[in-house]
Amino acid sequence: MLLCTALKVRKTQVIQIRHKFLDAVEEEDPDAAIYEVELAAAEEAQATAERHLRNKEDALGVSQRQALHTLATSQYLRLRMNARALKRRLRDRLRSQKFELDRVERSFRRLVNGEPNKLYSHTESAVKRREPMISKVNADYNKLCGEIAKLIQDGQAPRGAIAPNPIPAKGIWQLDVDDGIWEDIGLDDDDAEAATEPPPWLCDEQARSGIKAMLELDRCDEEDVRLKKETCLLREWFPEEWATVSLAITKARTCFP
Repeated sequence: MLLCTALKVRKTQVIQIRHKFLDAVEEEDPDAAIYEVELAAAEEAQATAERHLRNKEDALGVSQRQALHTLATSQYLRLRMNARALKRRLRDRLRSQKFELDRVERSFRRLVNGEPNKLYSHTESAVKRREPMISKVNADYNKLCGEIAKLIQDGQAPRGAIAPNPIPAKGIWQLDVDDGIWEDIGLDDDDAEAATEPPPWLCDEQARSGIKAMLELDRCDEEDVRLKKETCLLREWFPEEWATVSLAITKARTCFP
């Protein structure tokens, strides 16, 4: 499956670079030579991917090839892979959301204590903007769970297949240890990653501190960029204001000596 996907990517790259090369030749662009070199490299990479895929297919027996074709065209497998990808994306976004909320709470406590904190409103609004997207990902995942359950009920899934459990929208933001977001039943039945223990970022205090420090560093970098922009705007604004004030003072002295 991965080799087939890689081959499709290589073919797409070859087509795109070939179009660029032909357009450059037609327009007599001096970069045509660069595109020609890139096209040769892309075609070589495509040939290598095709050779690897052919070698893997030749190593398969007749029954294994039939099984591979069945898996590649299986609607159950496609839905299961999509559901797994959506659940991992949901976990990642909820993880970021949780640490952002922790940061909002700390900022709010400083604000209540009278400490000025300009990032509080920015962080809070950013967290609220992400909530609809997280809810949509959760709804899409639950929809896939329903489709997988229907395939199993209709007998269109492998024997012994288990439908993944939908994630209730209520309480999804709490991220408790026993929440359904951590259960990969029906998605990673034979995967070592389907562990019963919570991930380190949830139970390991050092990992949590490291993630918080990384997020704080990212926010500091964003704030640094914002401050640089404000500095540039201030440098542009101040000379204009100074010139206006100086002109007003000069006219006032002329009119009222």
